[in-house]
Amino acid sequence: MEAAGRPARRGGGAMGRSTGAASGAYEDDDLDDEWDARYDDDEYAGHEGDPPPRDLGDGPDVGTGRWRPGHTCEARYSGDRKWYRARVEALDAEGSPDASAAVTFLDFGDGEWVPLDALRPSPARRKADAEERERERRERERKERERKEREALPHLEEKLEGLNVEKERRAPRGRPLAEYVAEDGDALDESDEGRRLNLVVAGHVDAGKSTLTGHLMVKLGRVSDKEMRRLERDSGQAGKASFKFAWAVDETDDERSRGVTVDVGVRHLETGKRKYTLLDAPGHRDFVPNMIAGASQADVAVLVVDASPGEFEAGFDADGQTKEHATLLKALGVEELVVAVNKMDVVEWSQARYEEVKGKLEGFLAGDLGFSAVSFVPCSGFGGENLVRSSGSEAVPGWWGQGPTLEEAMDAMRPARRELSLPFRLAVQDVFKGQTTGVTASGRVLAGVVRVGQPLTVMPLGDACKVRCLEVAGVSVQVARAGDQVALGLSGLGLDRLRIGQVICHADFPIPTAERLECRLVCLDALGDVPLLKGAELQLHLGAGAGEPCRVAHLRALLDPDTGAVSKRRPKVLIRGQTATVELATDRPVCAERFEDYRALGRVALRRDGRTVAVGIVQRLVVSRDAP
Repeated sequence: MEAAGRPARRGGGAMGRSTGAASGAYEDDDLDDEWDARYDDDEYAGHEGDPPPRDLGDGPDVGTGRWRPGHTCEARYSGDRKWYRARVEALDAEGSPDASAAVTFLDFGDGEWVPLDALRPSPARRKADAEERERERRERERKERERKEREALPHLEEKLEGLNVEKERRAPRGRPLAEYVAEDGDALDESDEGRRLNLVVAGHVDAGKSTLTGHLMVKLGRVSDKEMRRLERDSGQAGKASFKFAWAVDETDDERSRGVTVDVGVRHLETGKRKYTLLDAPGHRDFVPNMIAGASQADVAVLVVDASPGEFEAGFDADGQTKEHATLLKALGVEELVVAVNKMDVVEWSQARYEEVKGKLEGFLAGDLGFSAVSFVPCSGFGGENLVRSSGSEAVPGWWGQGPTLEEAMDAMRPARRELSLPFRLAVQDVFKGQTTGVTASGRVLAGVVRVGQPLTVMPLGDACKVRCLEVAGVSVQVARAGDQVALGLSGLGLDRLRIGQVICHADFPIPTAERLECRLVCLDALGDVPLLKGAELQLHLGAGAGEPCRVAHLRALLDPDTGAVSKRRPKVLIRGQTATVELATDRPVCAERFEDYRALGRVALRRDGRTVAVGIVQRLVVSRDAP
């Protein structure tokens, strides 16, 4: 085969027969303009000279085998019986069995007459045809689905009527809070409630929170010897033998491989004096939103700090999580705190180091933040010293004398006040479908009482549902009260309608929703040199724990931090240390209460760039027009 340059874009080529019919088709100058407009020379970098021939497509008759002069296609070359790019120049005996076409082979310029069955569409056309067929198939399937849905709609309506489920998804408008009266039997058994506390373990990353929590569970018999041997074996095989106690709490593969807590671990613990729900919160700054979710469920807290040289200072400086976690605990309603000065074995139980750590923290926690009760306990989470009162097998230094163990310090904390006189509220912290409970929402009961069979409302969606079953600490119960960590089995509601951060409420007294909140805020040192301005974008964390994007809509007033009196109206900026009234706006309605009505649901924290920059309370709600 003699190779030649690209054929001229006009004319018939060397085919040995007349191609007048074809050559006449290329005399119109308008076709030149179309040719130049539709092709880019970059697509044909291997060719010299003029742009490629016009691809007019295979035309409407290609499917019937009818070609037209000017079509580009692929043709089988008689020299080697292979397929090459070609252009149809003329047709002969069209419509008869002997019909043939004169073609020019575009890759090497030769031309010849070939039978029509030696032509086929170009790859681009074949691809376009396949795509068109696929579009048509999808369109047919879509129409068929719509037809079936229309036919099934009457049957679905009948099924909904058969179920006792409200079709109207919006909850009824709530009654005034002053009309609520607690039912008989909601009074608490003080002897039992005095023993129950929700306790969150917080602190800087690598302070040893999970190790301390896991070892405490071992000491109190919540981890069996068999389970402990398995943890020792698995952690040793993974090259993480020092994490054996932490793995009693950190159970996911992600947490174990990374060596840090990611989600809030929930465990149940009982001492001789009280029952606890332990919430092991993550310490890494990337997971502070998860820590907030855990702290929002807590009554009291254990703040774990690392006594190792340099480690306490790293957690307490501006970028450390010790200070931020303590600030968040106070902002979310925790009043009593035990500070576990951990890893004392690393500093050989130095009393000077303990007093140094205590001195730096005591003024900040009790003075700056205002915790009502703060106690300090030296201990070793890995070694187990001073976690529980024992027969003396663990070495506790003489300078500590008869000071309390961590267990005793926890038991000394006062029982939390329970909001039993208010309508039911539960902040959703997890959703799942259980084998026995079905569609389930779990979290802490923030206020009121809930019973099996009771109708409820999920806000802010306004969905109605009913309590199918209740579990507290894995035990099936008929009634759950404020402060309980409960798994709430629901009927009349799909799993896709539940989200973390929603609030499940008394059906007649649903929590209000608002798109604007007027808050009293205290700006923290983490605000840095970038002040808060009108329009600033922030992350809003309410009492329910979940975060929501928000912006500063108005800076209403600067307040005197001691008296609360207005010192300046409509300030331009807010800087660290200032107290102010600020209006926050969200893109969608959020669940919130005034602090004076529901303390647990009236607290806010604002974060920016991974730091908590302000905390405060909700003073007023601008209720959404769409709220029920």
